[in-house]
Amino acid sequence: VAGLTGFHTSIVVDEQEFFFDREGIMAAPPLWSHIAGRAHAKGSSSSSSSSSAAAADEAGRTQTTLIGTSNQSGKTLVEVLSPFFEKGTYDIFYKNCNTFTDAAMYFLTGSRLAAKYNRIERLITSTNPVSTRLLNRIFRAFVQHTTGTVVDGDIYTTNPEAEDFSVDDVIATIDELAADSDEDDDDSDDDGGADSDCSADSRIGRG
Repeated sequence: VAGLTGFHTSIVVDEQEFFFDREGIMAAPPLWSHIAGRAHAKGSSSSSSSSSAAAADEAGRTQTTLIGTSNQSGKTLVEVLSPFFEKGTYDIFYKNCNTFTDAAMYFLTGSRLAAKYNRIERLITSTNPVSTRLLNRIFRAFVQHTTGTVVDGDIYTTNPEAEDFSVDDVIATIDELAADSDEDDDDSDDDGGADSDCSADSRIGRG
């Protein structure tokens, strides 16, 4: 979209990356989804001998930001968010990697993803169906220009499994779970339960 930049974001917890795609919530080494995504966009398939060089190059271009520490683990993050980010529910505009990162950040630290990272998605979804008709016209023209193939149908169609998704509903559920957990902790304190202390560094990758 002219004048706007699209972003791919993910979250790293204790040196493990978590991101969302068509297969659901995925776990990988830090920044793996950014490295793989850029390699796919270039149409390349890096050999094992060049993978370390590609990783170093990508690490230099992908920006990371420390967002804080959390008493939640990556395992718990996946357990809580998996029901909302299941396989087959991905949509490039309605429910994508940035949607997941937003919810994951809130679960881990109580902070939200900066608005600039999902500005395109908000524009498209708020002006649908006009925006999607325009996008399909652009996509068809691009395919015809680059391949010479005339495309009659729509290239992008909204995933019906994602169309009614709202990240704010996920945030509300996280708040409810946190409130229930606080009540359980109060009951445990009253019973003389032991304290627990654990933390994990959380950061986002974008690029």
